This record gives sequence, structure tokens and C-alpha cells, in this order.
Amino acid sequence: SGESVSVSGFDGTRSRAPLDGGTGFDGTSTLVNALLDPDNFGASGTVSCAVELEPLVTTIAPGSLVDEFENLQVDVFFAGLTATTLTSDEAAELVAFLNAGGVVYLSGNSLDNEGPGYNPLFVELDVSDRYDTTVEVVTGPEGVAESSDPPDTTPLTNGPFGTIGPLSHSTFRDLLPVTTTGLATGNSSESYLLAEGAFGIGGIGYLSWTGDPLYFNLFTDVDQDNLNYFLNLVARGCV
Repeated sequence: SGESVSVSGFDGTRSRAPLDGGTGFDGTSTLVNALLDPDNFGASGTVSCAVELEPLVTTIAPGSLVDEFENLQVDVFFAGLTATTLTSDEAAELVAFLNAGGVVYLSGNSLDNEGPGYNPLFVELDVSDRYDTTVEVVTGPEGVAESSDPPDTTPLTNGPFGTIGPLSHSTFRDLLPVTTTGLATGNSSESYLLAEGAFGIGGIGYLSWTGDPLYFNLFTDVDQDNLNYFLNLVARGCV
């Protein structure tokens, strides 16, 4: 908000891939470094807001994302990858955050409950979208494939960091989008890997959910489309 866009999310006790700049193939150092690069975010950057990485959290406390007057306490909640099911209080806070104009990112993956653990959010939103129990296995070179080319019709697939082409991914959890819009399928399948939706009055809040942690260094190191997608996502919080 204002001159900066503030980003929080789940920490390493809740997520096996938190937005903490960790290295390695399942780390986030490539994305974090890009978010903190003044050529990308800052007074003279592609986006005028600087990124402020707020402390990561184990749980979402009531009032931590949006106060009683519907003022955002952060701009983006990068929930990322977790196998822990959201509590009803956490789902309610995320819905209030979306309705007040916040940006939320969720990721699934192939391990037990990575994805379905977020389904209480969709229940609280009163929509039929769900993470499925089905996992699509990717074979081939190093287990990495390319998604379909998402249409350049959303603020995240066509944003300040450019239009987004096919996204690199590995074995992924199926998305079942209903109210949100399925944008890319994975691994030459008909199963959705990426979906997005606007929420709140006037569609001011924004939700992105994926079936694989497309923000891993494994993908952002080799595919500029993956990196730019998440730069566009955070840029959505600069209003």
C-alpha cells in the first residue's frame, strides 16, 4: 500500500517452501531476490512500489490480514505450499482479506493434503472450486514439463512484467475451478494446473491457485515465465 507492497505468508513450520529466500531446488531465493531488486520494484523500477517482506507466520490470526475497519494489514499473502488444513478462523480471515482487496496465492503438490488442505477457503468463499485428490504424474526429462499457454487476459498473465507463456511444472495436483477461471493445463493433459479469480466488491481482491509450487527455484531458475508470473502477482498488490 502507498509506496510499498507488503508480503507475508506461511513460514517454514507450516510450509516446506516458504517465501524466505531459501536456496536449493525447492527454495525461493530466485523469486525473493527478484522481488527485492530495485530494477523490478522501487521508485525507478518496473513497478513503483518497493516490496516489503513481512515476518512469515505459522498461523493466520484473526485481524492479522485485515482489521475491523477492512483496512489491509498486508497487501499479499503468499500462502504457498502447505499440507496443514486451514482452520475455520484462518479461512474466514483469508476471505475477509480477499473481500477487502488482498492478493492471495495458494499452491498444491503431490504429497498428502498439499492442496486439499486449502479447500476450507473455498467453502468459506461459498464457491464449488476445490483441489482434487487426483495427482497428475509428469514423466520425461528430470520430471519437468511445460503447461499449456495461459491466455493473456488476467492481471497476472499479462502484467507489468510481461505476458506469460507456458509454465514449467512437475507432477501436480488437479484443480477443479468453477467460480475461478482455469487458465493453464499441465503436461499435455486436460487437468488444470493454474486458476485465478477476483473477489470482493468490484473484484478488488485476487486469488491465484496452482497445482504445483511453480515458484520453486527448480522452475524460476530456468523459466522466465514462471518468475514473471509471480512478479506480476506481487505487483497486483501495488495499488
